[in-house]
Amino acid sequence: MVLRRDSRFGDAKRSREGRCVVGNRFLFAVCWALLAVVSVGWGQGAEYGDAPEYDPAILATSVLYTGFEILPFFPTVENFEGDDWLIAHLNPFSGVFLGQVASSEGEPLVVDRDDDDGLLTQELAPAETQGVELLVTVPPDYTPGTPIYLNALFDWSQNGAWAGSVRVQGVDVPEWAIRNLRLDRPPYNLVEPGVYRIVVAVTAGRGGNVWARFTVTTEPVPISPETGEWHGQGRFRVGETEDWIVSVKTGHRGLGVPEGIPLPPVYRPGSRQTRPGPASQRVGDPLPPAERHRRSREIKKGNNGVGNGIDPQPPGNPPCNDCVGTGPGNPGNKGGPEDKIAGKGGEKGECPGCGEKGKGGGEGKGKGKGGSKEGGGKGDEGDGKGKGKGKGKG
Repeated sequence: MVLRRDSRFGDAKRSREGRCVVGNRFLFAVCWALLAVVSVGWGQGAEYGDAPEYDPAILATSVLYTGFEILPFFPTVENFEGDDWLIAHLNPFSGVFLGQVASSEGEPLVVDRDDDDGLLTQELAPAETQGVELLVTVPPDYTPGTPIYLNALFDWSQNGAWAGSVRVQGVDVPEWAIRNLRLDRPPYNLVEPGVYRIVVAVTAGRGGNVWARFTVTTEPVPISPETGEWHGQGRFRVGETEDWIVSVKTGHRGLGVPEGIPLPPVYRPGSRQTRPGPASQRVGDPLPPAERHRRSREIKKGNNGVGNGIDPQPPGNPPCNDCVGTGPGNPGNKGGPEDKIAGKGGEKGECPGCGEKGKGGGEGKGKGKGGSKEGGGKGDEGDGKGKGKGKGKG
């Protein structure tokens, strides 16, 4: 059965593209199962993206950006057997991966609860080409001569899908911002084991906060024959995918672009950019497995105390509820729910999960970030600067 996506993808279909490209449904399933067996033999699980894909059973997946009524439709979750509208890496610790650690999961940890550590540049200047810094690890099992591909998508249009382009200052800026960029070739030259700090060029769209997906693999990403684009989906033998909310801010000084690096399809040089480092720099050795797993546990995203698992509140700063740095009393929001998501600054009287009754679904203790009188249930009145303490049930 072939299912069509909605209008955000034009006539794009659920084409069975990826590592196992087999026309027969049964053979496709067998192919994927065999790859899974190999992965289990290595003692590893799979790695997935964690951008929101709407699931009526999980309230948190209905939140795209604060103030937006559009449902997110990023390819993340396997909704039925054989569904290919997701992204997965069978062995994320092999070949190449982003950052210094990679996650091994039984299923996608939506929304944004993955232990990502590869993206170093999380703020961009709108409508200009600038550098984006990443950490990439080439592990000891890398085979010289194996290609390494980097791809990146940005939801510049903020419509909950990676497709097409957005018009900015008379120019169409594509959402598929980095296209099968070879990192094993000059000027990057990732050809031997190590941890590398690299700078790639991206032309940003208009201001606001956008979901971005960075994928590194040893094979090209699958391109839709209907749209000629990659929409963020695929099944891969090795590699890793990291999903981030990136803030595009007017007035931000973007990072300059090192000389000699490949430029994006649309090039718009900036005038007030900071000095970049080299295109590629080896900054260390790959972590030993024990240290890698220890660090992975350390940066696991937390529980903010207003509910178990994925909470229904909109993302904040950090850009999720149960994410890195959160804990009871720190629900991952500074300045209100719109502070980081819609780039509007937020309102100090709002604090998802701690400033209003009935939103937490669990015990909530801590400080009311918005100076709310409720403070998570009952509490002292705040001073308007987020210092009101509260204790009670959300």
